[in-house]
Amino acid sequence: MRTLSPGRSLLIAASVLIAATIVAVIALTPSPAEHRQMQRDAAVLADLNQLENTIERWQREHGQLPATLAPVLAQPGLSLNQAPADGGPAYDYLPLDARRYQLCAHFLTDTADNRYGRQYPVERAHGAGRHCFTHRVSAAAVAVETTQPALPGNNPSASQ
Repeated sequence: MRTLSPGRSLLIAASVLIAATIVAVIALTPSPAEHRQMQRDAAVLADLNQLENTIERWQREHGQLPATLAPVLAQPGLSLNQAPADGGPAYDYLPLDARRYQLCAHFLTDTADNRYGRQYPVERAHGAGRHCFTHRVSAAAVAVETTQPALPGNNPSASQ
């Protein structure tokens, strides 16, 4: 039986290591379809974040949550997505009480699937399918509306 020279053994070991690295990269890289789904869900989360900020601004300005998204979306200068760009189901807004509401969307991926190193904040975790996030406007946001001082010249009690 022939023994391999040290150079040949090193070459074989390096080839095996390179092949194993290629297999690991392929196994840890999402397919194009999976990548599109992850990007789409990230865009949905960004849309929901914009809706959340706009709803909470509405609440500060009007002293209450809107009954529906219609008046929020009709504000001049705003262009908010009401559904994912891929034509998926529209986002839902559900007021729960004076300070709490839900924003719901349909997701294609599950944040618990961390095969590709995705990390989501706990408050943005979701499964595949319909998921609702409950939001609460702060008491400070409610107080802002009621504690703003009157503008000079607009205070009727000052002119009496």
